[in-house]
Amino acid sequence: MTTNLPALDQARLPARTPDSNPARFLLLYGSARSGSFSHLLVEEAARLLRHLGGDVRVFDPVGLPVPGTVPADHEKVKELHEAVLWSEGQLWCSPENYGTFSAIIKNQLDSCPPAIKGTPLFAAKPLATVQVCGAGPSYNTSGALATVGRWLGMFVTPSQLCVPMVQEAFDADGRMKPSPQYDKLVDLVDELATTTAVLRGHRAGLLEKYSQATAR
Repeated sequence: MTTNLPALDQARLPARTPDSNPARFLLLYGSARSGSFSHLLVEEAARLLRHLGGDVRVFDPVGLPVPGTVPADHEKVKELHEAVLWSEGQLWCSPENYGTFSAIIKNQLDSCPPAIKGTPLFAAKPLATVQVCGAGPSYNTSGALATVGRWLGMFVTPSQLCVPMVQEAFDADGRMKPSPQYDKLVDLVDELATTTAVLRGHRAGLLEKYSQATAR
């Protein structure tokens, strides 16, 4: 559990019983630029998830090749596949580019098949979607990411988050300032953690489909 959360009011968090087997979360972000705001926001979310008792991995998209240009056993592709399989819940964050999500996060999603050797990578896992904007608020990107998540059979959390004027949302140290957007990030992360805990242990049953079953 991290205490390096200066913007968090601990007294406002719901009381929780620590889990001896931490839930596993994978966080993806949609920019390869060093110090990008989507990366900073994901790192802030990662701190909160760890504070809530989660085991968190943040995937670095730098060096991930375009799908179809390298063998399936490429080191970076294997790293991504293993992280997606490992995860129980996910958070995706992207800047808004031309009204939708970036090619960087699309490349990560396109690099993953729905299943590997019959094991689903995404289906029946909770997903939270976030976007950052350099200007006014928009939910185009978070909504588009949610659509992809639903297509993959994920449980998209009800809350979505947009951080507008994102260049003003972080301090010189790259930490998110106290703000209504920060409070909404706490809400979204807490909702993701709760949804993951509720669905934990039920994924196998949720993956069973009548249409795919054979007669017994």
